[in-house]
This record gives sequence, C-alpha cells and structure tokens, in this order.
Amino acid sequence: VTDNDVDLGTTSLEFKDGYFDGTLHCDVLDLAGTEHTSIGGLSNYWNVKRTSNLSVSQNTTTTVTWNSTIVAQGVTDSTSSNGRITIGSGQAGWYVMHAISRYADGPTDGKEKVYIQHYDTSGSSTELVGYGEMNTKGSYDTVDAHALAYLDVGDYVYVQANQNNDSTANFIGSNGTGFMGYKIA
Repeated sequence: VTDNDVDLGTTSLEFKDGYFDGTLHCDVLDLAGTEHTSIGGLSNYWNVKRTSNLSVSQNTTTTVTWNSTIVAQGVTDSTSSNGRITIGSGQAGWYVMHAISRYADGPTDGKEKVYIQHYDTSGSSTELVGYGEMNTKGSYDTVDAHALAYLDVGDYVYVQANQNNDSTANFIGSNGTGFMGYKIA
C-alpha cells in the first residue's frame, strides 16, 4: 500500500522466468551478485570509410585518408586530412581496431598489405599494432588487419597500405574500405 514496500519473490522463492511487455524501471540491477546502478554503453568508438578510390603506387607505403565519417565518439577525427584518429581526454584504455582495404585494381602477382599504426605520444614513437597481407588474385581483393592496443590520451592511430604488384598504381576501392575501433576497457 505504501511506496517501496512489496517484494516480488524472495531469495528462497524465486520466479523462474520474467516477461515484460513495456518498460521495467529499477534503481539497482543485481547481476550474479554485482550491483549496477547504470548500464554503460560504448564511450569511445569510430567508423570511417572511403567513398572514392585512392591511388597506391608500387612499393610505396601510403597513409589512407578517409572521406566519410560514419561516427566518431570520444576521439578527434582528422581522417580526411591525415588519416588520424586521436584519443580524446578521459578516453585512455584498451581498443579493438579493424581496418579493411579493398583493392579495386588487383593484378595477379605480388602482394597487397594493410597496416594499423599507433603513434605513442609519451614515447614519441610509432609501432605496428595490426597487419594483414594477401597475394593478389584479381579485381576487388580485400585485405584486413586487426589490432588490440592500449591507447593513451593524445595517442593516435592510422592505416597504411602498400602494394608491390602494379608498376603504375593500384587503387583502394571505395566500396568496402574502412577503419573502425572501440574502447573495451
């Protein structure tokens, strides 16, 4: 009859399943003995892509610039000018990253490569954190790289591509080429 007075079940007489068609309101959610007053979502993430081709000359490592930002939360996105995602204030932590490079022009010899690079501001150094390569098979080859790295505030990450199979230029395709990442801890 009064507010905050009725229990639904007890620790010894629990309900088996619960079904709600509507909104469930609560102050604290206890999951396996751990109390939560909020459910956190992703606080820091990005997803950028290419919407036009990018030329990659033979035996030249090219930094990929991105001309379409789908989302950039908690980071500074300067990907259209220099390809960089810079970690924002209060967003240091472990990040999972994935780069996909789809080559529109893929001859039948040589390799196509993609790198995820991390610039560490405290050490003033760059380290390779993700790498992928494949022997070319034909048009629209897809190469991807994955990375898990600790990124500090001010650090930045970027993607580079290299090919050694076309004496003039190869083209990173506009359909399916992207770079995404999110903070996991």
